Amino acid sequence: MPSSDKVVASLGDALLRQSDVELLKGPHWLNDGIIGFYFEHLHQTKFDASDRLCFLSPEVSQFLKLAGAAELPVFLEPLALEAKDLVLAAVNNATDPDSPGGSHWSLLIFSRQAKEFFHLDSSSGMNDMDARLLAKKLYDFLVKKLEQRYFNLYATVCVVSKLKQFLTDFP
Repeated sequence: MPSSDKVVASLGDALLRQSDVELLKGPHWLNDGIIGFYFEHLHQTKFDASDRLCFLSPEVSQFLKLAGAAELPVFLEPLALEAKDLVLAAVNNATDPDSPGGSHWSLLIFSRQAKEFFHLDSSSGMNDMDARLLAKKLYDFLVKKLEQRYFNLYATVCVVSKLKQFLTDFP
């Protein structure tokens, strides 16, 4: 990126550069900068920065898709996805972590209420495999977090029950 590629807008964690704006002037592909900025715009302005939903930036989604399972908690733990009603992620069909690219974006949505992933792809499932890969990783992480939460709740109930029994039996 040339040093003359100035930042023209900043919102939350997203930056929009002059080169991103230029892409919008012609028949060009959207890049992760534009999608990320739009996600931040939606979250901040349309959803009042609600903590009930999470927009995963394209960069984070791509990293999660290509990263090993051991690396995921470092990025996902702070997001508290298990507490979100909706998680939205941009999915790209790029497969090389060392090279930017890909030719198509789609949207993966996790609904906690439905306990289901939904994949919206305008190109007849072009990104199905990539979306499934990302969904599997997110699912495995979420299941582990929820099991941990329920185990901790169960353990707390057991301790309280034992404490109650001890106090009741106490002379």
